[in-house]
Amino acid sequence: MTTIPLRYLAEINPQTPELEAVTADTPVMFLPLETVWADGRADQTRTVPKRAVTSGYTRFRPGDVVCPKVTPTFQAGRSMIAQALGAGTTELHILRPRQDVDPRWVCYAVRSKHFLDEGVTAFQGVAGLQRVPAEYVASFRVADVSVDEQRRIADFLDDRVTRIDQIIAARTLQANLVEEAFLARMRAGVAGALNDDDTTTNSEIPWLERSHSSAVTVSMARVLTLQRGVDLTDQQRRPGDVPVVTTAGIVGQHDEAICQGPGVVIGRYGSVGNVHWVDEPFWPHNTTLYVKQTQGNDMRWIYYLLRSFPYAAMQARAAVPGINRNDLAVELVPWIPVPLQRRAVELLAADEHASKEHRAELEASVTLLTEFKQSLITTAVSGELDVSTTGSGIPG
Repeated sequence: MTTIPLRYLAEINPQTPELEAVTADTPVMFLPLETVWADGRADQTRTVPKRAVTSGYTRFRPGDVVCPKVTPTFQAGRSMIAQALGAGTTELHILRPRQDVDPRWVCYAVRSKHFLDEGVTAFQGVAGLQRVPAEYVASFRVADVSVDEQRRIADFLDDRVTRIDQIIAARTLQANLVEEAFLARMRAGVAGALNDDDTTTNSEIPWLERSHSSAVTVSMARVLTLQRGVDLTDQQRRPGDVPVVTTAGIVGQHDEAICQGPGVVIGRYGSVGNVHWVDEPFWPHNTTLYVKQTQGNDMRWIYYLLRSFPYAAMQARAAVPGINRNDLAVELVPWIPVPLQRRAVELLAADEHASKEHRAELEASVTLLTEFKQSLITTAVSGELDVSTTGSGIPG
């Protein structure tokens, strides 16, 4: 099939005199990078007075294709068609379809795998903040087809991509619900209330619904003692097999441990409330808190207790970001007898395994559907797929 440079189908980063024509108080659409998506996550509802975007912003008009140019947003294929006059982040390229060119054809072209993969090789800038240049966009070659064929292919892709996105959204929601269901089970488990029968009562702790009749409400300091981790820079690390645990989890090794395993570590800054189980001796970083004493309680039960705790609510009351161990020490938690703790741990471990497997299946399905969607777009806009004879073929 004959191909032509994209510049023959669209102007790249053109002037937008229409924006100059409106008054300073006129509301116009505003697109920060986080609002630019190719699916239902797109947000074209934000507006600002025109005076707020008179300089230093990328301008567009209805029908323009908005294409992120900076990593990693570019690789995600988040291009979309603007629905109103406005301005946005300078990290956007604007493609204005020429006369007798369907905007959807241009938009699908810059969402194709060929465009994205080749764009990565054209990146300019330093690692971590690279951009695809306008010349690459202008020179990228696309199939040269009539506007009627553009519309026929775009109509086909609109239908299939919408259906795929709906399935992806449903599977993503399912995965989130699986996670929420296990959180509810964890909270019931740490309070000894996995069986909702006459052995349970309403809990007096706000983030718990039920607790075992033998449960006692105590401060966290009565259940465990937390200690702040110790700083260890990259320069101070020595070759070894001792895991170094930060708020994000294990990030490297060292030759010395300051805690014996098994142990529990929680994020103090950054990913606040991330809870990590460590089997072997380890080094907790100073961005974390670790369980120094269990007060005779089961360590794995403590792990589930700390995972169950509503850190977001605690953060909302805090004057500064992060977790203070002294503040955490006075928070109310359930305590149940150790034999009941161990029984809860057995049940939760089985539940967690099943939950992880179910979530992994759903996430794998989302990955497969995402790859299929991009393949469908790529083959359709490149002319490799005859859309008039293609069935649904959407994978489950």
